[in-house]
Amino acid sequence: MVGPTATACRATTFLPTATPVGHALWRKPPISQADATQYPDASYTMLRQQLAAFHGADVQRVLLAASASEFIFRITALVQQQGGRSVWLPPHSYGDYAQAAHAHRLAVVAHASAAQLRWSCDPSSPLGAAHAGLGDLVDAGGAPAISVLDRAYEPLRLEGALALSDLQLQCFWQLWTPNKALGLTGVRCCVCDCAHWSK
Repeated sequence: MVGPTATACRATTFLPTATPVGHALWRKPPISQADATQYPDASYTMLRQQLAAFHGADVQRVLLAASASEFIFRITALVQQQGGRSVWLPPHSYGDYAQAAHAHRLAVVAHASAAQLRWSCDPSSPLGAAHAGLGDLVDAGGAPAISVLDRAYEPLRLEGALALSDLQLQCFWQLWTPNKALGLTGVRCCVCDCAHWSK
């Protein structure tokens, strides 16, 4: 993995969750030209407009977070603050989902219909496969729930496509973390496309 070790940073990475073509050098000049002496617009108006246009979303639905991990903990906290008591996780999933649930005392349950927070990832981590029965999360019934679709690996998808209709997709909070696709796994950022409604 690229990153600090006991001696130094490694020159190469074998991290399977990052693009193998290296980092996006074309991103460096605009970043280096940014004026670091001024605070940015606290609402990130222009950035949110550009991201909304890129994702084909309503600008009011685009939220930013410092990282996917931060968003995972914040939305888990929101569910807990709204009276949620349980979370559903896919069989293979990012460890932060369970860690956030534990930190906020949400029980991990075996059936999505019993959860107030439902996680999914497509393509899945770590298998890179389609999330089986993804559309069923929308129709899982049970208690009102927030369903989150982690799309961190979407830009790295090698085959297939997301098996949701546009209408079904509107029911999910979509979590995008472009750092892996850009080959910048050490850069933390997160974009969230909020659901129109939560079932």
